[in-house]
Amino acid sequence: MPLIPGPDVYRELRMLGTIISAITYGIVVSLSGNCFFLLLKKRGIYSSRMRLFLLIYVTIMLLLSTLAIMQTVRTTTVFIFQADLPLVIGNIPAALPLIIWGADGFMIWRCAVLYQDVPRVPRFIVLVLLSFLSITSLVCGVMSLIPFSIRFLIGTDGIFSTVVTLFSTLVNIILAALIILRLIRHQRHIRKVLGAQHGSPYSKVITMCVESSALIVIFSGVYSVIALVEGDGPSGLIPFLLLPHICVISPLLIVYRVAKGRAVTTTLHPSEEVADQIRFNDPPSSRSNQEEREV
Repeated sequence: MPLIPGPDVYRELRMLGTIISAITYGIVVSLSGNCFFLLLKKRGIYSSRMRLFLLIYVTIMLLLSTLAIMQTVRTTTVFIFQADLPLVIGNIPAALPLIIWGADGFMIWRCAVLYQDVPRVPRFIVLVLLSFLSITSLVCGVMSLIPFSIRFLIGTDGIFSTVVTLFSTLVNIILAALIILRLIRHQRHIRKVLGAQHGSPYSKVITMCVESSALIVIFSGVYSVIALVEGDGPSGLIPFLLLPHICVISPLLIVYRVAKGRAVTTTLHPSEEVADQIRFNDPPSSRSNQEEREV
């Protein structure tokens, strides 16, 4: 009897998801390599402590993505060649909760930094909200680490995976909204004080944060909707298998783009740096008086 006697949608989609996951993992490796290059070669873009922290962070996220693709390949191989195993879509990769913690924690940290100089009451409210998001993310991750055999016996494995991805979607929406609101307010303040031409860098940062958060929101949202509608059906396999690597790409994109932007800024020629300085509009009378004094 052949290993797979007939068409099997689950195994076909899982194999396709594994192939796409491997391609996505290649993007993770390439992005991590670029981050390492910028952080190691361009030493002036960050302080020593920040550079060390980001190097450790990128390394950990790369290792977790590697663990996720290894587990995906192993699980897919077992499902293809051992047809008598239970087919459960909600079998959470061991690295997924840790990856979500890393991605959400990075965004929470950046959000907390942006709100450091706001008045006390709004800052307290934001810190309470960020603390709540952190604790809830930690609890969901710990619950998802319950052994698969126990979750499968009580029939809640799909529920765990859906809850984790739903919360990740909610966290990224809230964090993106907080970061964008803060940057928009700061952008308006800068334009009001220095002029409209000085707000463009913040528009790029806002776009970067939206793109980074949208990656996780789209993939986790699609999987959550499919899981809620179909339960353990095979339709959500591809976004579910891609989710660990998407959660790694999201924060690494921010690290890479910020490091690349700072590297470009620190290598400007003197003529380019002078062009970006603030110009003061001195009245004609003061200019003439100054010229007379210089003469």
